[in-house]
Amino acid sequence: MIFDKWENLSNLHFSEQWDAIISEVLPLRQKNLKEGRYDLCHGAYLNIMRFHGKAGNVYEAHRHFVDIHFVIKGGERIDIAFAADIENEKAYGSNNVYEEDRDVIFYTKTYAPHAHVHLDTTSFLLAMPSDAHAPCITSSRAEQDGRSEYDGKFEMKEENLKGIIKIPTQWI
Repeated sequence: MIFDKWENLSNLHFSEQWDAIISEVLPLRQKNLKEGRYDLCHGAYLNIMRFHGKAGNVYEAHRHFVDIHFVIKGGERIDIAFAADIENEKAYGSNNVYEEDRDVIFYTKTYAPHAHVHLDTTSFLLAMPSDAHAPCITSSRAEQDGRSEYDGKFEMKEENLKGIIKIPTQWI
């Protein structure tokens, strides 16, 4: 897991392919992108999505992609746990199934986070395959800003906008 300021993303150098992907995505962030998928070079892509923050979420992890989460509008908390620790809990009742076509495993058992990351428009989180992450949780910063009106489903009424850059692990 890497949590840092957005302006420092270009300081990470894993490979030439990584550098090309980051160079391509940096200017896109300045544009008013609509929801959807944007294909990038080297098999990477960017997903833009709207969400209403929830009081909690299920963990997910990936095997073939790393995620870079960033917020365009609003705020988000992402809970982080070690995927290996959650995998070890399978014997105690989890029903975790890996979806190969989507490269995602959703962990069905509630698990205490090892860390919380609060994203705003100035930061990003890079989640590696070893990092199980529960995204789209109500940001405590948003709560502190007085935007914590919840409906009966414990969702924030204010809409948030985020991006997720999906990069093949082979470029890390």
